[in-house]
Amino acid sequence: MDNLALPNFIVTVALAIWAVYHTGLTHRLQTKLNRLVKQLDHSIERLHRAREAVIQYQKAYLFVLGYEKTGKERDKDYFERNAEIEVYQTELHGLARAIGDDELLRILTEPSASDAKFIDISFAVQQERERAERLHTRINQLLDIAVSS
Repeated sequence: MDNLALPNFIVTVALAIWAVYHTGLTHRLQTKLNRLVKQLDHSIERLHRAREAVIQYQKAYLFVLGYEKTGKERDKDYFERNAEIEVYQTELHGLARAIGDDELLRILTEPSASDAKFIDISFAVQQERERAERLHTRINQLLDIAVSS
């Protein structure tokens, strides 16, 4: 039996070292996976916020265009919606930079219909709708990429 004691001891020590090593490796991999999941969740949250900002921007923009189209006197609501437009544009630019997507930034920095001071309101609405559609499309493409990663 003494002849088997030393090999058994060596095998036991080797298995113990292997178990400790793999426990540490498993812990490091689990920590890295948790960090990646949190980053992915945060990226998806940013994209959802960007989508909501596009919706709110478009609502405020159409509200302001309605005032322009009807020639209604500019009141508190009009100026509040103009301020909302600026806030949502700023939020979208910040989110696009944080997301780090050049295509999204390119769409956001395109001149908008309001920049050109179009006389034809219906053309301005159409231009802005197309821009919002491109923003929604890109955000959804990014969400698909994030979810499939």
